[in-house]
Amino acid sequence: MIAVYDFAVSRISFDFFGFLVVAEMERQRRGADNVHLVVVPAEGDGFHPNVQYDLQQKQWRLQNIVVAGTALLPTVTQFTVCSDRDQARAALSGREEDIHPEGYAIDAPIGRWATGYSFLEAHLGGDPRVLRSSEQARMYVGDWLRQITPAKSPVSLTLREATHNAQRNTDREVWLSFADWLAGQGYCPVIVPDTETVPEWTTETYRSHNGFSEAAFNLDLRLALYEYCFLNVNVTNGPSQLCGLSPLTRNITFVTGDWLHEEPTPFLGLGLERGEAPPYSSAWQKFAWRVPTLDALKEEFLSISEELGGEPYSTGAPNPFSPISANTNHDPNEIAMRFLTTREWELFDHAADLISAARGPSADIYYLQALAARAPSLDTASEFFKMALATLAKSPDLADENPRAYQIFQHIKSLAPELIDANEVYQF
Repeated sequence: MIAVYDFAVSRISFDFFGFLVVAEMERQRRGADNVHLVVVPAEGDGFHPNVQYDLQQKQWRLQNIVVAGTALLPTVTQFTVCSDRDQARAALSGREEDIHPEGYAIDAPIGRWATGYSFLEAHLGGDPRVLRSSEQARMYVGDWLRQITPAKSPVSLTLREATHNAQRNTDREVWLSFADWLAGQGYCPVIVPDTETVPEWTTETYRSHNGFSEAAFNLDLRLALYEYCFLNVNVTNGPSQLCGLSPLTRNITFVTGDWLHEEPTPFLGLGLERGEAPPYSSAWQKFAWRVPTLDALKEEFLSISEELGGEPYSTGAPNPFSPISANTNHDPNEIAMRFLTTREWELFDHAADLISAARGPSADIYYLQALAARAPSLDTASEFFKMALATLAKSPDLADENPRAYQIFQHIKSLAPELIDANEVYQF
């Protein structure tokens, strides 16, 4: 299967891993043996317009996030970075049936990088936690941890000190105090600094704790560390997304900045309501919807440790943990409605297509598609409403056995004759 990451519509960031895991879900659906990743440059400087990064940083991220990141998905066996869009057009010509995203074309690019796509996969029964570090990286990290902490469980603390979206950043002093507390509790804190601030960290800055600045530059080592640690504590940033997409990691992710304080939370546009965790999360992968003060860090750490009975594995030999049903108990139609209400049209359309493919004709999905189409095209909306009516006709008693169907019918009825001929509604 050819997975196309097109910078005309895709970001040069850790969001690439959202695309990568969704591509793996699609590979599994198609029954393909492997993935050939093709990176297509945008017009201009080659990258998606993003005021957060200058060209030098975008080029660095291409090599150190996208190129290096492909090694974390074992089924990627071929990788091509095109020099321009014409080269990509020639490379993809005649291979349309093999391409993901379905319907992609150089002149009509499609992105699938938003976190909402991996959330949706989990709600539909998939497990997008498919990333793994390499055996060599695990050997390096394992040897290092055995030297620095032969008798203590390591706990990684990943700091965010970026110059963009600084409201999401961690408070360095608070997290160093948390490291002091962890050491007093018998753990070995391992601090992973932000890539932007690695030069600022010295032996004194780490305050006698172990720093692992190598993880800030090497994704394979970073994920290997996360897979080895008893617990990983971080905030909602790119590295936490990477951490959560392995089945072997255990983490507490604090929701910070606009993700936490805006109402509704921007996560709603990705399908996640306030207070929820990503639907693929295990009992060891927790979202903490609170400011990471020192007390909050301690409380969340003690809570997850006590709840799960302490260390569940021998250091260096992690075990996989399955997603818990509490995170995936949402009807996919409800998730589609969240995309609809936040005007995430591409996510909504994709959700409707996947739900229809997985569950067959649905009055609910036709109804939601009609609502989505109503503003740009009344004709399209009316067609979807008619399809919803036709599907409802096959339903059992609407009032007693299917209250949602009855609700949909009443709303469609109220719209006649604005969108549908009244006779069609009353005939039904």
